[in-house]
Amino acid sequence: MFSSMVAGRVRAMVGGVVMLSMTLAVSAIPASAQLKGSGSTVSVAQRRALLAAICDKGVDGQKCAECPSYSFPGDSGFPSSVGPYRLGSFITPKATEAYVALTGCDSKPAGFTGGVLLRMVKGKWKVLRYDSAVDISNCLSFPYQTGTTVLVCTGGGGGQGFYIESVYALYTGPTKTLPKSILSVQSNESACRPTIDEMSFRSWRRVDANGDKKLDLELRVDESHAAAKADDCEGSAPGKVVTHTIAFLFDGQRFTVSPKAKATAMCLDIEDLGGVSPTTYCPTVG
Repeated sequence: MFSSMVAGRVRAMVGGVVMLSMTLAVSAIPASAQLKGSGSTVSVAQRRALLAAICDKGVDGQKCAECPSYSFPGDSGFPSSVGPYRLGSFITPKATEAYVALTGCDSKPAGFTGGVLLRMVKGKWKVLRYDSAVDISNCLSFPYQTGTTVLVCTGGGGGQGFYIESVYALYTGPTKTLPKSILSVQSNESACRPTIDEMSFRSWRRVDANGDKKLDLELRVDESHAAAKADDCEGSAPGKVVTHTIAFLFDGQRFTVSPKAKATAMCLDIEDLGGVSPTTYCPTVG
């Protein structure tokens, strides 16, 4: 969620949400790398102070010399890194808080990743907790009705010819962070079973989609279907790409798909389809 790895079509779930972080298949449709997140501007001095607070076993350049004592106790074997750094009020309104991605200091089932939540207390950063398997490396921020910040993030991963991408909201509470899936799509571009069905996020943005003066989430999703050659995936002709624009309306508490895009979202979302991708084109947004 936080992220986790997928083996074949078996998806690790956290709170009913697909947690993904790996990048695998190369597809004719752009992958989730197209979704570029945003974050608060963090000065060099702020970054140094945050890094010092996070790395309780010492700092090595722009990362921890060793994984912090509160993270995964073993050696993940995955390169470690710290960041992006996100400033906001994640738990308490008007508080100066930070949510920082920590990679390479967690287990394989957790996708090697987590998030460190900190608060400024009397001029110094204090670690509040570590959220295992929470992937906040690529996110957009939205103002919650209580005056706190909700992150909407994306991740992707898979195996055995299947690739899943997910967009999800993170609701950060006093004791834990709760993930909520917004949309998850799947491609089987490398599986050839028996058609090549590709669904992938092209872009996202914050926009007032319904004129209520609140920021909503707009996702653009590419969809393509093509017949696969029996023994040669790469030799198959690419299918026509249809791009769907889907608005998820945010009322300050939750994201709800717009009525005119509901049929399209339900068709594309593997959660609604029980983990199976559509094999024919979904209806366009009316």
